[in-house]
Amino acid sequence: MSKLYLKLLIFLLCGGIFSSAHTQTTPSCNASTLSLQSLDRGTDGLLATFSLSPQPEVSDYQIRYQYLLAGVEMENILADIPELFTLKLASDTGQHRFTLINICLEGDLHTGSQLLLDFNNSSFECPIPSNLQIEDLDNTFVSFQWAPEDRALFWHVKYETADGFVQEFDTPEPFVNQDLRSSNTHLFTIYAVCDDQALIGNNTLARQSPAIQFMIVTVDDIKALRVSCEDLNKIVIKAYRLYCTKHGHFGPNKEAFLAAHNDCMPNALPADIDAIRQVRVFPNPTNDYISLSLVLNQAIWLQVDLLSPNGQLVETFTPSLRLLSGQSVLRFLVKECRPGLYWIRIRTNHHFMMKKILIMK
Repeated sequence: MSKLYLKLLIFLLCGGIFSSAHTQTTPSCNASTLSLQSLDRGTDGLLATFSLSPQPEVSDYQIRYQYLLAGVEMENILADIPELFTLKLASDTGQHRFTLINICLEGDLHTGSQLLLDFNNSSFECPIPSNLQIEDLDNTFVSFQWAPEDRALFWHVKYETADGFVQEFDTPEPFVNQDLRSSNTHLFTIYAVCDDQALIGNNTLARQSPAIQFMIVTVDDIKALRVSCEDLNKIVIKAYRLYCTKHGHFGPNKEAFLAAHNDCMPNALPADIDAIRQVRVFPNPTNDYISLSLVLNQAIWLQVDLLSPNGQLVETFTPSLRLLSGQSVLRFLVKECRPGLYWIRIRTNHHFMMKKILIMK
């Protein structure tokens, strides 16, 4: 089992995106894909083995591991990830979500594939679908496969879309060729069904494995996608793969997808779009306070909030503040916050921008 450092801190995925006045830089490296290789019960608990596809210009990888422990949501960051690694899971119940984080050679980072393992109503004696590979994807069709398993009678597949469409079917072979509905999100859940001779006396001949779940996002034209920036982030944050017909294939690179399209959102109004010329947050990392420096082209009203990694409001620093043109520096205390990565959201009348900060103790 690879030696991993478990850090109990909150890691930022994609809680928000910049306004069109401030375009993010596309990450300087391509995102990798995360794949579950096996799930085994060891002497001290469940052991999940993952592999990732290495990419050039990626200096390091991390895994964000989310799970429930005694009803409390927990998040661990696993650092120094090799291409093949084994992780002891926190429990053998509930759902366990894994997100791959790519750290580029130039120091920027972005999130990649995200997989969810669901242990509810399952038997670990029946093998979980593993080594998932998406073979083909466009906005109307997807094909994917996983490793064959002799113990599986068949695999059950559930396909869901954002508009409430649900289709369920069984497949005797470990692959799926699926026509996609007209929807932005496509959620697939797969589990194996195995013969269980021990349960014949209970009139039950089969049991199901833990399920693996992943989402792909297909967009015909981001300019026609009538959702808010926050909703777009919520969609993209769960994606295993991304596809946009008018703008090319973005693979699992979520931040590159958002950065490429943040000036195409239909709900950004131009009234104060050029009001903010420059924004800087310092010191970053910090342990007690942050300073927010803004250079304005005109006087504006704004609100400054501190957000958690999943976009929830932690604190409103300024509910409504009018700043004059020129440079202004605001200072906010953050020493009561738990260590981790957060968003600083700067909101004007018609748009907003986000800045990442790291709070350390």
